Amino acid sequence: MNISIPVVLGKGRLECQSEKVAHCVHSQLSGFEDVKSVLVDVRDYLVSPLTIPAWVEDKNAAVWRKIARNAAGFIFVVSEYNRSFQGALKLFFNSAFKEYNGKLAILASVSSGQYCGVRGIQQLTPVLLAASIETFGDTATTSHVESLFNEEETPTDEKYPRFVNDALTALITKLK
Repeated sequence: MNISIPVVLGKGRLECQSEKVAHCVHSQLSGFEDVKSVLVDVRDYLVSPLTIPAWVEDKNAAVWRKIARNAAGFIFVVSEYNRSFQGALKLFFNSAFKEYNGKLAILASVSSGQYCGVRGIQQLTPVLLAASIETFGDTATTSHVESLFNEEETPTDEKYPRFVNDALTALITKLK
């Protein structure tokens, strides 16, 4: 049985530290037996700064809708931006709706400061709940992201991969 769990990198900036977290999470997730994962960068699906509603046909949205429809759950990598999550993620998220119904998700928050991007996930959680995506307590919070990864984008803190692994294991266990 293959479980599909896309890792969604929810950022709109060109250079952002959250990419390192998304790659780390995706790499670890790909190591689980019976899990199929794809790294989804919202920038690849947004062709304009306008919302593509879930009921409008669009070729970029159709690709995401198919991924979301086939997913058992999601991992949203969310960087805090102005005390919320980035607008690009909301534009991207709105391009689907029924595809989210009844799915599970964990949130991987990212911050350059000490508070781990918690405001971003606090703002995103009600959006996910409105789309019938259930989140649960196992989040992978990341603070001081600039110093967490070396030049090869490998975590410098040996506890971080175990921390991420625990959150991934909890999601996979709930999905099985």
